[in-house]
Amino acid sequence: MNEKIGNRHSIRRRLYDMTRDNSASPRATFELAQKCLIAIRDIADRAIRSLDPENMGYAIQELTQVLVERTGNDERLFEPVSIEQINDLPKLYAELDFVDGCSQDLVASAAQRVV
Repeated sequence: MNEKIGNRHSIRRRLYDMTRDNSASPRATFELAQKCLIAIRDIADRAIRSLDPENMGYAIQELTQVLVERTGNDERLFEPVSIEQINDLPKLYAELDFVDGCSQDLVASAAQRVV
């Protein structure tokens, strides 16, 4: 568990540095975009497997909030764009990583209540 917290701190530190420098290499940007999509997948998958309507609602609300806040418009039609055109990718990943951790805690808490 402490290793996981250390890893998260390390990721957030690198993201902070990338945001500050805003000089991520194309490879680093690509890998960060992959991590964002993996986090979205993991959050959604965890909610689906929980079979708990509250966990599902939490995942939908949090993902919607993170993604809609980025556009500022819930009516926006998404268009295919290159990852280089996505503003503040490190910040997006940091937000998704936070939601991912919270959803893990929520599922673990629900499992302990069942036992």
